[in-house]
Amino acid sequence: MKLPQPYLARFDWNRIVTGAGPALLLLLYGFLATLPDLRLAVAELTGVTAMIVILLAVLLHRGEKQAPDWPMGLILTVALLIRIPFLMRPPELSDDIHRYLWDGLQLLSGHNPYALAPAAIAASTESLAAIKHAINHPQLVTIYGPAAQLFFALASLLGGTITGFKAALTLVDLGCCFLLCRLLGRLRIPRWKCILYAWHPMPVLEIAGSGHIEGLGLFFLLAAILSLTRTSTAAKAEKRTDSFWAAGLFSSCGVLVKLFPAVFLPGILLMPAHRKWSGGLIFVAAFLLGSLALIAPFYPEIANGLQTLHTYGATWEFSSVSFRSFRALLGSSLLARLCAGILFLLGTGWLYVLLHRFLKTCPDELRARAILKTFYAVSLLFLFLTPTLHPWYGLSLVLLLPFAASPCGLVLSWSLFLSYQVLISYSLLGQWRENDGITALIWLGPLTALGFQWINRKKKTV
Repeated sequence: MKLPQPYLARFDWNRIVTGAGPALLLLLYGFLATLPDLRLAVAELTGVTAMIVILLAVLLHRGEKQAPDWPMGLILTVALLIRIPFLMRPPELSDDIHRYLWDGLQLLSGHNPYALAPAAIAASTESLAAIKHAINHPQLVTIYGPAAQLFFALASLLGGTITGFKAALTLVDLGCCFLLCRLLGRLRIPRWKCILYAWHPMPVLEIAGSGHIEGLGLFFLLAAILSLTRTSTAAKAEKRTDSFWAAGLFSSCGVLVKLFPAVFLPGILLMPAHRKWSGGLIFVAAFLLGSLALIAPFYPEIANGLQTLHTYGATWEFSSVSFRSFRALLGSSLLARLCAGILFLLGTGWLYVLLHRFLKTCPDELRARAILKTFYAVSLLFLFLTPTLHPWYGLSLVLLLPFAASPCGLVLSWSLFLSYQVLISYSLLGQWRENDGITALIWLGPLTALGFQWINRKKKTV
């Protein structure tokens, strides 16, 4: 006679992981926020951000099996809570925000920020002198676009302080989280995947912490895409033109914050499934009108900003393994930049050709998803080929993770933080020392993940 076996309760791991995930996330960010100076705690920063990205990967994996029941309110509340401590800190990982604040205060004072470099302007107050002293490359005229300049002026109205300025950028970033949730719902993708951006350390550290302007460009990109995906039927799409006008205006604002979103314009043009030609003409007209309206107040001095852009493109470099490899191979920085630029243009062009072919037979409901996945691939290509690779350049990639998350992209969204090792010697000794080994490690992890992903796919097809 067999004795009854004891009952072994089975744990619901999905419920446990998704239930404890937000609490664990808050603890990790809480520990990161207690570090006294992030410039001297790069090891702790990279370690904790690695744990956060791993947690997000686990939540993504478990969520694919059983969707978590997080409401949008919880996702946005957690997003706000993890940003507040870094909003209150000084911008330790980057000093770009001082340039933003200077430009905004100059515009509020009635001066064109493109007219003169900060070094050529005498500060009228002690607070302005302190801001001017903290600006990097003060001998150069501002490089940021007209849409960014108008935002700088608006954000400077919040007391003319770094904290007030970062608060404005953080509100825009939370707006990105909200628009991202709406776009996911519209494309019938689970909204909880918004956590891959809303809870990711990249926007938390680079926007709330350092106050980078990239979040504003991403906001306009999402707004443009939402404008073109709001008509769900062919009948409605045939009658409406305001969507194309709105998308064109939003796109012009995004491109004139920073130029990088321009690489997404071909995909945005392909977004509508109906009225492609007439809608495309309206989009282009709105884009040009919006661009002219933004540029006109700063003309002709804005040409000085283009000169700074040329200086940036021709001479600046940071943490780029591809550029350094091309330079070592070709023996010339100029040839290396040309090679990287040509490869990016060819690669991006080929990705859009493949997208156009796919969209010919793609169902309308999958059209936007395919375009966003192409944007993701374009962002990866840009990060690999750009001669200057600062961590915050990865924000566009992180924004697209909810639509096309892959092991390569997830690993890269963390490994970019490794480049902050340069801040240790810079903050202690005033010496900017890059490490070729660290530069190689930034891409070793993502490429390894890509290799394992390819091997796994091969095994499944055998």
